Amino acid sequence: MTCSNAFIIRTPKELVLIDVGGTMEQADEIRRLITPCSSSPLYLLLTHCHIDHCYPAIAETEFSFGVPPVLMMHEEGAAALETADSSRILADLFGKQLRPVRVPVHLFGEGFHEKGEPRTFFCAGDSSITITPGGHMFSTGEKIAMEEILLPSGLVLKVYHTPGHSPDSICVGIGSTLFTGDLFFATAPGVAGLSGFEQKDLLKSISHVSAILAEGTHSVVCSAHGDPLPLRTAQGTLPVLERECRALASVGVFDRDRMDESRLHAEEILDEACRLFSVIAGRILSVCYHLEAIEETGEADRIRDLLDIEKTEMMLDDLLAFHEAFRAGEKHDIQFILKAVQMLGKFGRAFSSSQISSIIDIPLVNRATRFFDEFMQTVQGKPIEARMDVVDLNRLIEDMVREYRAPLCTDEDLLDAVEDESRYREAISRRLSDYDRFIADISEVHLGPSAGTVKMDRFFLTDVLLWILEDLALNGYRDIILETKRDGNHVRISLTGGHPGMCSAFCSERRWWAWDRKVRYSGGDLSPPEWDAERARITILLRSGS
Repeated sequence: MTCSNAFIIRTPKELVLIDVGGTMEQADEIRRLITPCSSSPLYLLLTHCHIDHCYPAIAETEFSFGVPPVLMMHEEGAAALETADSSRILADLFGKQLRPVRVPVHLFGEGFHEKGEPRTFFCAGDSSITITPGGHMFSTGEKIAMEEILLPSGLVLKVYHTPGHSPDSICVGIGSTLFTGDLFFATAPGVAGLSGFEQKDLLKSISHVSAILAEGTHSVVCSAHGDPLPLRTAQGTLPVLERECRALASVGVFDRDRMDESRLHAEEILDEACRLFSVIAGRILSVCYHLEAIEETGEADRIRDLLDIEKTEMMLDDLLAFHEAFRAGEKHDIQFILKAVQMLGKFGRAFSSSQISSIIDIPLVNRATRFFDEFMQTVQGKPIEARMDVVDLNRLIEDMVREYRAPLCTDEDLLDAVEDESRYREAISRRLSDYDRFIADISEVHLGPSAGTVKMDRFFLTDVLLWILEDLALNGYRDIILETKRDGNHVRISLTGGHPGMCSAFCSERRWWAWDRKVRYSGGDLSPPEWDAERARITILLRSGS
């Protein structure tokens, strides 16, 4: 979202530029391309006022395209540019300074009527353009507000008002191509909820664009982000877009507070993604090594194909480098957040194969999936939905420890699969995966007889308990003791680990925030940590359910 596509249309008499992007580097490239035609008028049509589509035209330091552009856009977007409204333009989120810019041609102006009179603008020397308002009617009887712009060459731009992503969003039809601005991007996490977002309007605009494409006039759809789409691909994407939009009824406003929370969560995601990749990649390599040692090369190849380790590692390295650039002040918060959203989509697809669970314990995959879902909900401003139940705490912990220690493949599993060659090979893979599986050493479990019931979300609580256990173990703590004890109207869960010679806290502030977030989701409170020369104790306080 930090920079949009820009499209240049050249005719014998003029240049048309649809959007100009969000960086000066892109503007320099545009200037290089249009300089040979510097004698032709330049018409700059903005699909909406967000900064990633127009920054070079409104930057604090004026940028020259070589040809003075005639700026055209929807009335509401024009008002934002002319008043340098940093909130509507999103400059406040990007930390950019703006200058007010005059917009000579306002589209869909006050009093717009589909049967209004044509308007003529003399914009570049003796050249003039004519704008004719109209309403385009579909076979369903619905109408969409439209204006036709007639340029000196005779080229006609059909401009459709398609609000939802922002009030001033437009789509532009030129010949067989439809330029859709951010319509196909409007439901993405970190984008839905930006200033001006309106779900009902977006649903209607998606329906209208679907109807426009169904008429068969356009064969190519050019979105402001990503590659051009053939007609059938665009038509196939719109129903998905509609479903995503309907799920956004509770999306929150993406303001500064939400951005700060999303950025902190994105840093937690980075840590967790790296940890999960290390576990899964290591397990895959180990299982393949053992399979090849027993001459099961076919099964080793199947396991190896489950994940492109090199590609995934490059993806994580890219995000880590992006994070370093953000910490150095070279990238803005929202850029890092959107990069994390992009990475998470790819990361999720890489681990979505059900066959991954054939070598990775399902609880780990489920914990990671919930963790990623929480991040997406945070970015979208949706409340985290906890299922608060009254739960027998001691029984919950007994079940959690038993499942955590359980092997991925038992002797019975092997015997059950022995008559099916494919199942047997998968069972062997799971059994081999157990050899190198990391399990935190829970040396003692003391369940207080008076602990009783607590009110909590069982999934969030077990997630954070296992997370803390593994973090303690991975940082060298041994003889971990898990205890429950009633304390008045509350029940304490304590995790204590010993580490001879360890004199300081092992977890970072960011890690502590991540634990605290999970504990709060579960309905509990994370007490301040207790450290001494050789021991660490983490305590969670839950409300009694009785």
